[in-house]
Amino acid sequence: MKTRVTLLFFALSICAFAQIHAPRIGCFVDPQQRLRTVYGVAGSFVVGEPEREHVLAALCTATLTIVKTAASLEVNGTVYAAPEGTALIRRDGYVYYSAKDEWVLVTARSIEAVGPPKPLEAEAALDGTFVVIGGKRIALPGLAASMQEIGSGWYRVVLEDGAHVVASITRGCVYHLPEVAE
Repeated sequence: MKTRVTLLFFALSICAFAQIHAPRIGCFVDPQQRLRTVYGVAGSFVVGEPEREHVLAALCTATLTIVKTAASLEVNGTVYAAPEGTALIRRDGYVYYSAKDEWVLVTARSIEAVGPPKPLEAEAALDGTFVVIGGKRIALPGLAASMQEIGSGWYRVVLEDGAHVVASITRGCVYHLPEVAE
């Protein structure tokens, strides 16, 4: 009887373990224009396999995924026609098409042409070896080359030496991101 209970407990444990998934932090566009998702928790990240090709810009939040390709904008799986070229995608759902000098507001169900939005309160910027987010300076382990918001409060920073790190607004920390196979 004890053996059966032990085996049953072991089998249920395996089933429960198989259901555990790392949370999605966000996404980014790699240098080959492929969309990749970042999973994990602070200090322990996994970069997913390429999900899409020919992606020019993207933003992933808990409720909104926006992907810009050559002539379309995909919002949570629904594809809309969009001007050719890249776009600036803000975390509040505003998208700027530079080719048309046009702003649109994207929600989970619609896209609406609007005027220029107000600046975001906690804009992030690079300052040499620092990320400046909402007035807070977060030290980087090297000189920054570029930065991209990958999710709510998370920024992927590419350093000049080619290393990738993730900066967190809420924690005020920088974490190393695993290398991505080219």
